[in-house]
Amino acid sequence: MAPSNQEHIAQLLPADHRWLTVELLEPGMVLARPVVAVANRVLSFKLGEGSELTPSMIGQLYARGIECVAVAIPPPDEVEMEAWRAQCAAYAQRLDIIFSDGQGGIDPSCRPLYDLLLTQGPQR
Repeated sequence: MAPSNQEHIAQLLPADHRWLTVELLEPGMVLARPVVAVANRVLSFKLGEGSELTPSMIGQLYARGIECVAVAIPPPDEVEMEAWRAQCAAYAQRLDIIFSDGQGGIDPSCRPLYDLLLTQGPQR
């Protein structure tokens, strides 16, 4: 049995990090995961989790061909969390309307797509 929309909404709370391409990085952002570069089987560059990015570090990431990194997202305050919950609820309600079979359920032929979209949640 598929989880209810409310269970999906609870699972879609904002993550503690997001992946960004090097071009989108800005000084002051904090790494959520370590970054390691290896050249000819030799460690050539390493930044630890929690490192605050500087312009020089961003330049080194770019120069070493690193395409993306995980950046920490500060925990949302209560106002942001309420707005996120409302956005998730509206998203789930809209999916219900789009995928409705006209009898209060989801059209079985569309169920896999519906479940996937519900799991992914609204864009952040």
